[in-house]
Amino acid sequence: MNRHTSSSIPNSSENRALDVRVLGCSVILVVATLIIYSNCFQGQFVLDDRGQSILKNRTIQNLSNLGMVLIPPGDATVTSRPLLNLTLAINYHFEKTDSTIGYHAVNVLIHVINGLLLFGLIRQTLLGPRLVEKYGTHATALAFACALLWVAHPLCTSCVTYIVQRAESLMTMFLLGTLYCSYCADRSVAYRNSWSIAAWFVCLLGMASKEVMFVAPFLVPIYDWVFGRDRFKQLWERRAGFYIGLAVTWCMLGWTMNLGTRQSISFNFFGQHPLIDVTSWEYATTQAPIVLHYLRLAIWPHPLVFDYDWSIVQSPSEWVVPAIVLIALGIASVVALYRRMPMGFTASLFFLMLGPSSSFLVIYKEVAAEHRMYLPLAAVIVTLVIGIWTVAQAWLQRINLPRTLVVLLAWTPVMLVACVLGWLTHERNSLFHDRLELWEQTAANAPRGARPHHNAGMLYGIRADQLRSMADKLDRQSKIDEAQALLTTADQYDEKMFEYLNRAIEIKPTYPEAHMNLGRELQQRSQLDQAEKHYRQAIDLFGDRPGRFQVTLKLANLRIYQGQYQDAKQLLQGLIDANSSFRVAWQRLAEMCALAPDEQVRDGDRAAEMAQPLLKQGKTPRDVEIYAAALAAQGSFTEATEVAGKILEYYEQEGHSPRAAIMRKRLAAYKRHRPLYWKTGDAAN
Repeated sequence: MNRHTSSSIPNSSENRALDVRVLGCSVILVVATLIIYSNCFQGQFVLDDRGQSILKNRTIQNLSNLGMVLIPPGDATVTSRPLLNLTLAINYHFEKTDSTIGYHAVNVLIHVINGLLLFGLIRQTLLGPRLVEKYGTHATALAFACALLWVAHPLCTSCVTYIVQRAESLMTMFLLGTLYCSYCADRSVAYRNSWSIAAWFVCLLGMASKEVMFVAPFLVPIYDWVFGRDRFKQLWERRAGFYIGLAVTWCMLGWTMNLGTRQSISFNFFGQHPLIDVTSWEYATTQAPIVLHYLRLAIWPHPLVFDYDWSIVQSPSEWVVPAIVLIALGIASVVALYRRMPMGFTASLFFLMLGPSSSFLVIYKEVAAEHRMYLPLAAVIVTLVIGIWTVAQAWLQRINLPRTLVVLLAWTPVMLVACVLGWLTHERNSLFHDRLELWEQTAANAPRGARPHHNAGMLYGIRADQLRSMADKLDRQSKIDEAQALLTTADQYDEKMFEYLNRAIEIKPTYPEAHMNLGRELQQRSQLDQAEKHYRQAIDLFGDRPGRFQVTLKLANLRIYQGQYQDAKQLLQGLIDANSSFRVAWQRLAEMCALAPDEQVRDGDRAAEMAQPLLKQGKTPRDVEIYAAALAAQGSFTEATEVAGKILEYYEQEGHSPRAAIMRKRLAAYKRHRPLYWKTGDAAN
């Protein structure tokens, strides 16, 4: 039965004109999105991209092994999100990690599809039984304006240009698809079952993309309640089976959440998070000002921050007023939903989407993150655009203006705002071309963020090392002036590095990674006492977390560098006792037993004994070096000479000049039946 009034049914010629308008709007949306994001393809792998999610994600490196692809690594952005991992595996299959073009192309394509889905869903909603009389004539224009402003908004860049956050945009695609298919199933008679199955399947895919898809089985009946004519009892009698079917897809979510563990996420209302000194209540109170910050960015998107590292609130004065505002908005949303007002649905979408990550579920690595506003932003834009249009329409009806002037007054602000937003997005995309520039701006816009300052400092250190390497090459080519210029710049970068690292520790004195990396940089510059101080602080701050092993290893290496071999041996042995699979510590202790000049530490037999398992488990050239040194320490010089000769040959073939030079010295000593030991400060060799 057609629920529209007869006056709202267009004739065939009007239908053709309408189809042309819809097609034209769709084409403009696609072209606009591609233009706005045309400069994102040069963007680099950043932050989580560089860890277990992409660059170090072994599960995406063999697309033919779907069993491995669909079980992502733990405690990464891809954890419990097998479909996200599959899309990354497809990208990796075609271009590995040599380029980011394909990765960005997929993200942009998803954003394009989302823009079209949003356009179609808004348009169909405005043409639905409850809104057609008021908005039907302008449904296409209003839907186009909302979708255009959304695809152009710079708040979306975190989900498009930041590659691994396709988790959010991918989930959004399936959530919008579920709502759209559900709408079509409810309005169609001939294809109702087909659309219902499509909605169920799309919802299932969303559950495998990101956990917040959990809200979909709630949003569909809310949508039907707000925009349909049926009372709740009638709605349940007519669509109960469909709703229950959508809820069944939670089984997929339950399965995916058992695929990996997230140490960074926990719920502990009375106790503390296992990794940080924060309870769920403290986290939730911190979210109140953050959610209001999100709302402000939706209206005035400046400054945008790639990584906030937002601090937990310390006093009620920081969260009480924002909490009152949010509670008032929440009550207004419930009232609007009860009265079946359109704002009731957009408000429900906003709060449900942000609910899990913005309440009591502690996500300590991302207390605040702009990518969470991807779909909630659409709810804000739709509410504002439809609301402003409704007020303007009522005002324009009071005065008699020519239609052309009315159209001009309506579209001029929309297009101006869309152009400004698109330009801001285009400019923001360029930041991802250079990781140092991205982190510098992030640190500038997040003055309370320790992590952005730490990351900017580390990149300055990397750039300084690169410049020194280039200067060394120029110096060997007798280009003295050019080499000196690079060294001067490298020194300036070092100053910036220490400035940022010290600032990170000043912001957050309990930041173990900052202490560890500052200690390493101080050690490289022979400030050994200060380096040890920061290493020990990092060890205390890491506690029982895995980072403790890495920093203890660095402290052991510092002790070796200082010639304090017995202390180093004790530290390394403690590491192995605590974690027998810590291969680097095992390797380092075996090396020290073979090469330490301290007779109380040197033990050729133990070195050889420790080297044997290293050679059997993923043998590396360094393992072979250690074995040769162990043989020499035992007095087996003939075997040591043979093994050292083979590894020297390998280094020469591979062009590893520094290691080849070291092995020539050792080989010469072994041939003379004389073991070669470390000198103080020479342990790296």
